[in-house]
Amino acid sequence: MSNMMFSKMKQKLQRWKTGAKFANNYSNTLNTKNKHWNSRELRKFIRKAKHATSVVIDTETIGTDDSLEIIEFGAILRKNHETIYEYDQLIQPHMAVPNAITLLTGIEPLDLLYMPQAHQVIPQIIKAIEPLTIIGHNIAYDLNALRIVGRRLNIEPNFEHRDDTLTISRSLFPDSPSHTLQTVMQLLGIERSQQHRAIDDARDTLECYELMANEGANVSISQETIQEIEKQRDITRARKTQIFFKGAYLDQSDTTPKNQAPDGQQIITVECGLDINGEEHFQPLLSSYGYDAWLYVWVEEGIIDTGKNAGYPTYWVSLDGNRIGHITKYQMERHYGQIPSTGAVMLAHIRNHVKDKEKGIYQIRVQFPYPDEPVELIRDETYVKKVQDTVSPRFQTAAAAVPVKVTTVPVQDRVEQRVFANTKPHKKVLSTRGEVIEVTVNSHELGAYENNTWLWMIARPTDKGFTLRLSGALIAEIAHAPIQSIDPSGCVVAVHLSKEEDVYALQVCV
Repeated sequence: MSNMMFSKMKQKLQRWKTGAKFANNYSNTLNTKNKHWNSRELRKFIRKAKHATSVVIDTETIGTDDSLEIIEFGAILRKNHETIYEYDQLIQPHMAVPNAITLLTGIEPLDLLYMPQAHQVIPQIIKAIEPLTIIGHNIAYDLNALRIVGRRLNIEPNFEHRDDTLTISRSLFPDSPSHTLQTVMQLLGIERSQQHRAIDDARDTLECYELMANEGANVSISQETIQEIEKQRDITRARKTQIFFKGAYLDQSDTTPKNQAPDGQQIITVECGLDINGEEHFQPLLSSYGYDAWLYVWVEEGIIDTGKNAGYPTYWVSLDGNRIGHITKYQMERHYGQIPSTGAVMLAHIRNHVKDKEKGIYQIRVQFPYPDEPVELIRDETYVKKVQDTVSPRFQTAAAAVPVKVTTVPVQDRVEQRVFANTKPHKKVLSTRGEVIEVTVNSHELGAYENNTWLWMIARPTDKGFTLRLSGALIAEIAHAPIQSIDPSGCVVAVHLSKEEDVYALQVCV
């Protein structure tokens, strides 16, 4: 094989692996012992099936109706009430794996690349389980999938004996608003999430089957439980809808990361995109990749170092060696513990919104696993005190509460057209009422800017008026009548800067 041909094959494989086909490595419970098919396991399954009385099965499929294909088959062989063998097999399909399936199951094309095709395993699987009592949740779906694939291979399966945990659940819990496998697990006190992998779901089905066999008839459930089931059902439906739309988008997009992946453990998922604080200071770096770009980033544990949440743990995000920002305390409460203490390589996406393009800004979202139940974060008070004691001169000026002179004057025509020296923060712009507040301050933070410059700053309300911040640094505390239109979390305001030596005159448009 020529070097050129080998190189093209390698590039194609890499695009297949990283482009539009993401594996949820964080929660992936792939039970296949290696990436290559071991036919000895199938032969052992067939031998063990001859001594079994029942089998619990589950399938993962792609496609619909006559085009349906099985991409994973899981089975647990039982002899009377004892498990005698577990079998899990990935199967290579003839069609591309949709991204929605990858997002739901974690199965990506590379996992299937060296697996057997249906004709190599399905006929033997059907023959092995036909004489047994076949157990499953909504077992009609799995048996129909086997029939569709079997008929494609000129096999007409005959499954005479079956037992469905869905039917049992409907009889046992008639008041339940849902009878999905996850709901049945919830009703039976099984506290774990459904994995959407064949062997894992088969194990969950078996546990539910055994527990329901010990229950009486028509078990009543409380109104509180019904409400919780309805809540979880709505969450699951919303999540699946989100997966569908995100999968459809990824199927049509070039999702190959445009930069080199850092060294380290990878947690590659696109389940939940999180905004970060701080990327407004790295606009040239983000603009070099452009809108709709997918990138590798490095994510590691850290501490929020400024603002009201300083001292709380967070995840810091680095792009190409530059620490560009961190997730909020709110998001950290829901994603705490999802990243190892040593850090991890993850995916990020630069938004492709029309409004971002109109404003010329770039916003990046880091792709995390789905959020967990929120946890209470512990604040490092020692760290907060250390930051306060060692604050840099630019922050000391702000902390000194420099006296300001405030006057109100009409807005001049010259402020209507302006060019700003910094990037506008990602917050709502204050709706101005046609006034300018004049402020005189002494701040090292403003020394980097030329005379007669326009700047974007963030105004936050206080009991006495409002504060002005630039890139996180407190510029001034302004005693002024409350401005009702300033959002409690802060609004972006336009500020004109003029200076003479170390004295800076600001005109704040409100």
